[in-house]
Amino acid sequence: MYGFQIAKEIRRRSGGALDFKEGLLYPLLHQLARDGLAETKWRPAERGSERKYYFLTRRGRKEARRLRARWADFTQAVNHVIEGDSHG
Repeated sequence: MYGFQIAKEIRRRSGGALDFKEGLLYPLLHQLARDGLAETKWRPAERGSERKYYFLTRRGRKEARRLRARWADFTQAVNHVIEGDSHG
C-alpha cells in the first residue's frame, strides 16, 4: 500500500479509533525502510504521478509475527490483572 492508503486502512480497521496523520506515519514508514523491515517501490497511480508503495521484507514479516506474539502475551497479562487471576 502507499502511505495514504495505509493510514486510511488503519482508520477503517480500528473503527476510527486510530487516525495516523502524515507527520507520524511517514517517519515510521521511513524508519521501517531504514531498518530493513520494509522496502519501497514506485508505481504509477491510476491518475497523476507515481506513488511510493511500502512492502514488508522477509525480515519485516518475521518481526511483525514476533511483535504480534509479544502483544498477545501483554494483553493476556493485562486481562489477568483486570479480571483477576485464580492463581493468587
